[in-house]
Order: sequence, then structure tokens, then C-alpha cells
Amino acid sequence: MFLKYLFSSRKRPYVKGINNPDRISVNLQGCELQLTLPPHYTPSGFDEKVAPRDIANIYDANLFDEYEAKNPFGQVQFIRRYWCYFGPLWDRPYMARTDFMATVMRVNCLPEGMSCLNPYHLEQVVIRILHWPSEMPNFAKKISPVNWRVDYKQGSPWVVCDEYSERNFTDDPSSANFNSYAIAAIDDRHIVRLRFGNFGSVPAIDAITACNAMRDKVLNSIHWQLSPELQARKEAVLQKFSNTSISQHREPEPWAYSTWREGDMKKGEPLYVQIKAGSPAPIFKI
Repeated sequence: MFLKYLFSSRKRPYVKGINNPDRISVNLQGCELQLTLPPHYTPSGFDEKVAPRDIANIYDANLFDEYEAKNPFGQVQFIRRYWCYFGPLWDRPYMARTDFMATVMRVNCLPEGMSCLNPYHLEQVVIRILHWPSEMPNFAKKISPVNWRVDYKQGSPWVVCDEYSERNFTDDPSSANFNSYAIAAIDDRHIVRLRFGNFGSVPAIDAITACNAMRDKVLNSIHWQLSPELQARKEAVLQKFSNTSISQHREPEPWAYSTWREGDMKKGEPLYVQIKAGSPAPIFKI
């Protein structure tokens, strides 16, 4: 291990445990998700935030708190761990890290008559998840979806895409900070979402390449099998929506972001006041 660490480089970074990964299997409402992950590691020694666990009943009302019930989406984590990418010895403490989080998400905003098991509807759900412009003051505007593609696991589509911050300076470390997502349907109103929260250093291209290689390694390891009941539900949905399809490629959304100013606390204003609203949330289409 020490020699691999000693001779690591930005082109060939060292990831602790990469050659001895964990094969993980979790039960999500009778559906089986298998994937291979490097062990959790941080130089600070903190334990993984969420050890792999089953969510046998995704309809349990206690999974999502009251606040989430009022939001477009609620979520519950079932895996969360960190990975660090070590470059040359002088590039400290590391050249990049990934905050990996796997969640079951409940789609509260999906209109009646729509189903995440319909690929056309799933695509719209992903775009709604990515929508940020009117939600809050955005100090870093987002560009998404980037690098959109659709992978298929045991016949189920997984939407894979990136979300970048708007960049002003290529030598800014923030240009190596981005999210990657992989999303698939569980049932009509629940999805599984894998998020790779990546944080890198400059030169950004090396950090981005390392994080993307790890993401693809994880995604290529996935085995996703719906339960017999949900497989039957999926077939019924596809029979109802026989002409459904999902985009194999998408350009970033041309969203306009809200503009804000600092509030005048002496006048009883909130911390930030919206001056101009951004693009509204996308409208779902059956």
C-alpha cells in the first residue's frame, strides 16, 4: 500500500482499498441493488456516515419527516461513504475526494396518472430534481444536465448525468467540484438515486478524470433487479404507455436564475430578498 501511495500521480492516483472493494447487496422494497464500492476512507479517520442497510418498506411514513413531505422530494439514505484520490506526495492532503450517497427518493410532486416506471416520466423527474433557479439564493449557478446518457441494468433504464457549477476561472479549484447522478425507478413514485459529490483541486482535468473513472467503475458493477410485484407493475405501465421513450442525449437546460439582494434587517427584511424570480419548475407532461 505504501509503495502505491508513494508512486501515485495525478494521472494514476491512489485510492485506498481500490483493489479490495466491497460487494454490497441491499433490499429496497424487495428489489435487489448490488454494486461494488471501495471501502470508506478519509484522512481524518471519521467513520462512514451511513453503513449499507436495507429499506425493506419504502412506504414507511417514518422514513420521511414532515418537512420533506411538503417538499417536491423526500429522501432517505441507505449508503454513504467517502473516497480520497491521492496524487503525488507534494499534492496534499489529496487531489480529490468523492462523497458518495445512495438514497431512496419519494417523488411528492409527480401528478396523478404519471409513473416513474414510464421512462418518459422518469426523464421529467430527473430534470425536476436538477432544477434550482427559484429555490434559494444561488451563489454558484448550476449547469445541468451535462453528459446525459442512459444505461440499462437488467432491462431498467438508469439516467446518468452531471451537474457543474458555472465557472469563471479555469485555475479555480471549484472548477473541479461537480455532482454526478445515476437514477432509476423503483415504483410509480419512488426512485433510487446515486450521487457522487466530487471535490477536486487544480489542474481540474486530472481531478475530474479520476472522479469520473471511479463513478463509471461503480456504475459498471451495478446489478438491479425489480421485485416480481414491481416488475409486473412496470410491465403494466409500459403496456399502458406503449409509445413511451427516454432521451438518449440532452443539452443543459437554459434556466434563468433568480437575482437576490441582501435584506435590510433593520426594516425587518429576511437575510436575502428576491429581486427577480428565475425559471419556474418544469411542468410535468403525461
